[in-house]
Amino acid sequence: MKKTKQVRWLLIGMLCWMMAGCGAMNVQQGGLNSQYDISQLQSRIKRNPKDFQALRDLGVASYERNQFKQARKFLIRAFKLNPSDPQTMLYLGLSLEAEKLPKLAHRIYRRYRNVPANSEYRAMIQARYDLLSRDMAKLDMKAALANESQLATKQLMPNAVAVFPLNQVDGSDEYKPLGTGISEMIITDLSQVPDLRLVERIRLNALMEEMSLAQTGMIDVDTAPRLGHLVSAGRVVNGNYSVSGSNHVELDVSFWDVMKGQQPAVNSKTDVLQNIFLLEKDIVFNIIDDMGVELTPEQRAKIQYIPTKNLHAFIAYSMGLELEDSGQFEAAAQYFEKAAKIDPQFKKASARAQSSRSMAAMQGPRPNLARFAQSRGGYNRANVFAPTGVDGIGPVSLNLMQQRLQNLSLNIGSNFIPGQDTRKSAEEAETSGVPVYNALPLPPAPPSIPNRD
Repeated sequence: MKKTKQVRWLLIGMLCWMMAGCGAMNVQQGGLNSQYDISQLQSRIKRNPKDFQALRDLGVASYERNQFKQARKFLIRAFKLNPSDPQTMLYLGLSLEAEKLPKLAHRIYRRYRNVPANSEYRAMIQARYDLLSRDMAKLDMKAALANESQLATKQLMPNAVAVFPLNQVDGSDEYKPLGTGISEMIITDLSQVPDLRLVERIRLNALMEEMSLAQTGMIDVDTAPRLGHLVSAGRVVNGNYSVSGSNHVELDVSFWDVMKGQQPAVNSKTDVLQNIFLLEKDIVFNIIDDMGVELTPEQRAKIQYIPTKNLHAFIAYSMGLELEDSGQFEAAAQYFEKAAKIDPQFKKASARAQSSRSMAAMQGPRPNLARFAQSRGGYNRANVFAPTGVDGIGPVSLNLMQQRLQNLSLNIGSNFIPGQDTRKSAEEAETSGVPVYNALPLPPAPPSIPNRD
């Protein structure tokens, strides 16, 4: 009896020690930071070579110990057993990147679209996918320029459209971000046409940087067809805009058919500044008409949708796009959040802010997952780094303390059954509706523009 009490007090003391030390534990390692854990996982795999969770957790532990080759080996085995598990996707991608296999990592990260919204790994995987996409686009464009003479004879894709940022030729610098924002609106609207393939903005930005066009933005009669060839686009959209002192805006947009090699006529539209969104819609419908495309009523309604009617919010959003293009993700997120604060119905701004913050937290060769958890303030910090369920649908509520208690329970022969996470899944933002075509109210002065020199 006395011995039993001693054992009980010893266990209580051990539990108190673990509770005190739990907060100092590196959450990035997911609790798999002791030789005991490793040996237990190895024993499980030896007993059952198809123990998915043991393979995955051993892969994660190996990655955290910089044993990337070992990590890749275990995580590939786990991935083959359960390709839908988001934690496996993340760490397998990170291990492949560490092993200098970015294309394979990119293919793994691309599967983030299949991860349910209630899995807290989705944003992490998507952030790495977006960051790696940017790096790969730069390499692709550098290679395209190096082999430009061979690309001249390459077959262009007639349904591929490249929309470059519009260049400001007159007006206050306060309106300089509009060129980027309007070009993204054109891309979004043209993407509603099923047969068109829009070239990604990150590829166009990478190409303009390589050609030193990012600062000037000048695309002329000689440059536009060349850009089309470099990105294999049969059609190119570019143009200029100016804002007068009387708050009028003029858009001059050209729609190039690179395959025909003819210089297009300039599509010019002018109106009061607050109606710039309506001018953009007119230009998009003109482009579609030039291609001879017949739109369904549903497609036309989607194109007519205006994400925000507040010019002040749109300029802040456009500034966020420019900062994001230059890799300043944290600053970009602040502008996206400013846009969403000005217009709470501007759902796209809110989503973009979250995406930029995720990229800011997940950038670098070894992303700090603990920093990511802090950047997603609404997330349960423990659950972000806990292993996901066997079905990969979402994390189980197995935090670091529970992992230690579970290991202890294995030692003393008792059973510990962690409870399932019961938090509700996050809903993804959606937009719908068709705006009424009327004059928009003149907004307050645009937000200040940071020094980009």
